[in-house]
Amino acid sequence: MYCLKRQEITMAKEQEMITDEKWTAWTNAIIEWGENFDSHLQTLVDAPEGQFEIDDEEMEANWATIQNKINRGNKRPARRNDLKKQIQEEGRKMPNWPHSRGAGSSLTPEQQAARDKFAAIARLAAIAEYQVFVENDATHLLVQRASKANQTEGEEFPSQEAFVEYREKAAKATATGYLSGKTAFWGAKDEEDNVLPFDFQQKIVRPIPVDKEE
Repeated sequence: MYCLKRQEITMAKEQEMITDEKWTAWTNAIIEWGENFDSHLQTLVDAPEGQFEIDDEEMEANWATIQNKINRGNKRPARRNDLKKQIQEEGRKMPNWPHSRGAGSSLTPEQQAARDKFAAIARLAAIAEYQVFVENDATHLLVQRASKANQTEGEEFPSQEAFVEYREKAAKATATGYLSGKTAFWGAKDEEDNVLPFDFQQKIVRPIPVDKEE
């Protein structure tokens, strides 16, 4: 009788385990987000003080931990539920986190087009900016961020394309934050505070920073 009950408990736990397919789908979204980690980190750095409940050092440390936990989950299916909760807790405060709860985590086709246009404009601006530094023999002043997570120092961008790509990705992450309502509000409302249909020409409003203790 005892053995039978124990088997039932074991079977119940196995049924609750996250399957390989679901784990891969959930973690792939995070891995794709991590491919632009520096851009998301820059969004945090550029945000008004108090906008996020995390600082850049904590964000880098959390990202390193999250990557380790994804690898552990790949090898140990029985631990996936606990690891998923831990990863979500460590990642939810980061800009543009792919598994944010609530409305605003996905963009409409119009908003996606606006985000891409925002990034395209930033690319053109970055090309022009880089050329100014080239003309003044000063590209050594354009330096990449150091990374605690990857243990790499910040050095001069190796090429114009590397600099432009960095700025383009950062702009895309910034626009996503605006459009999702996480770092600002890009849109318009009527007199009754109803959100109107989106248009690229609508203004962006960044909220007044709030102290973390409030």
